Amino acid sequence: MNLHRSGVWPIACMIGNAMGQDTAPLRVERRGTLRYVVAVPIDFEGGSGTTQDVSEQGIRFLSHQRFKPLQPITFTLGFRNLTDGERTMRVRGSGHVVRLESDGVRFVVAVAVNAYSLPSL
Repeated sequence: MNLHRSGVWPIACMIGNAMGQDTAPLRVERRGTLRYVVAVPIDFEGGSGTTQDVSEQGIRFLSHQRFKPLQPITFTLGFRNLTDGERTMRVRGSGHVVRLESDGVRFVVAVAVNAYSLPSL
């Protein structure tokens, strides 16, 4: 199922909320879609990190890996099952890096998402 600009992302957030993830919307802003606070593991080629927030059009995460602006990225978000703590649902996505900031130890990476996909439910 392709979630890109389809209005389905809030469903993924509801699933995350049901799985114990904090998916509260951030403040209303000028962006075209709402961002949701979601702290889940994110895996990508060469590393991993933890999301800070997500939306239908973008994702922001913390990582020790350095990226370059406009660098393409393919990633997987791992939502955990509340029963046993295992990753039971993986949301895949792709996009490109639009912003990179550093706190001196880790990088905050902002990605414009081209597409999300959910496994068959």
